[in-house]
Amino acid sequence: MKHKWQDMTSYSRDDKDRIPRTFSIEGDHHLLVVVTRWIYGDPESWYLTCVRLGIDRHLMSNKKIDGAKHEALIYVARLFKVLALAAQEMKDNANEGS
Repeated sequence: MKHKWQDMTSYSRDDKDRIPRTFSIEGDHHLLVVVTRWIYGDPESWYLTCVRLGIDRHLMSNKKIDGAKHEALIYVARLFKVLALAAQEMKDNANEGS
């Protein structure tokens, strides 16, 4: 299944300029990755949120949306690798004690 980024920006009826500010992509197992502007942050910056991984408003270094989306997916993929290695190490250590 091919996953695509979706514009999830909420617009009010009075918005004259409909500028996208929030994008999400949902992977398998309900892994939702969100890249958004943050109202209290730098208005030129993008932030990553992924609730399932405990990521909340992680600042992306890329100021362009396409670059920030790519950076977010790389960040999530690297986090998965770290978590997988940590889980394997715990498993190996637990088996040694048995």
